[in-house]
Amino acid sequence: MTLSTSSSDPQPVPAASPPGLVEIAGWLVRRFWLSALIALAVLAGLALAANRAPGVVPSLGPAIIDHQMVRSHRRTDAELLVVGDSSGLLGLDPIEVESRLGVRTEMLNVIGPVRGPGFVRLLENAIAAGARPKMVLFIIQPFTLLHAPGRSHDDLMKAVLADGWSPVAWEEGVRRSGDVLLLGGLFEEPIPGPFGAEYGNIGELRRALDAGQGGLLHPGPPLVPPPGTHAEVDYVIYPVAREDLRQAGEMLKRLDLKEVYVGFGATAESLSYEKTAGARRAMLEEVRQLLGLPEGHALLLPTVLPDQEMVDPMHVGREGRKRFTRDAMPVLQRALASGGG
Repeated sequence: MTLSTSSSDPQPVPAASPPGLVEIAGWLVRRFWLSALIALAVLAGLALAANRAPGVVPSLGPAIIDHQMVRSHRRTDAELLVVGDSSGLLGLDPIEVESRLGVRTEMLNVIGPVRGPGFVRLLENAIAAGARPKMVLFIIQPFTLLHAPGRSHDDLMKAVLADGWSPVAWEEGVRRSGDVLLLGGLFEEPIPGPFGAEYGNIGELRRALDAGQGGLLHPGPPLVPPPGTHAEVDYVIYPVAREDLRQAGEMLKRLDLKEVYVGFGATAESLSYEKTAGARRAMLEEVRQLLGLPEGHALLLPTVLPDQEMVDPMHVGREGRKRFTRDAMPVLQRALASGGG
């Protein structure tokens, strides 16, 4: 039997087709056009401000300080943690130390103006972030202890102690936000001089610090002192430096670390003769006492290097770094064996 249908019977409703890309785009535009417009305006403004802002020559020292502050807050499993100034930053190769001694090694060295309290503040950050080193080593360039620090040096130490920088000018703040956060370093100028040739810009320098476990190479040309140079150094700690070291020692007491050592960075041969025989070693002992470290915790790291292995009186070059690291190895090994792990 054939069944018939009338016009009054309900008809099947065709299934709705999914919205196409055009419909979705239209829906998004109708609902979010204002937010999108504001975001585009902000991006354009930041890009324009960054492009028009006066060029700022990257400052190598503050950039190193800034990134070492960042690194000090990262949890590290370092067994040997090195802190101090640029004589250690550029003089000791932590990757080579780790490879030869088999101890995980990291550095948080910055530059001399940060001084003792600043060095300990970076160590405090690392301990608060979970670091439990078997041994801590301070490397300090003795020349930095012989003279009064400048006003800009005070500002750098205060920045580290405050764990941050004071507010920058509005234009530079816009530039930094637009460049680093949104534009990925598009307007970041290269570092001038040898460091620029070796590392590029500040962003690349930060990556080099990470890859080098906190250490850097000084790529400058060998030191060529004037003919006949033979400087006799009066190794006497300046009163401000003595007070800085006392303050650093008080800060160290709060950390209750057992195996903390101190050693001096290398100096150029032609500019490091002692005015009084044995004065440099006596000065190292005084630094140990001011930091409140036990007897035997002043390490005799390589003292003097040939001029051609230095880039200036206080910093080693490529070959000097190899020598300083190699010659420091047995000293570090003995310290580690005697109580540091």
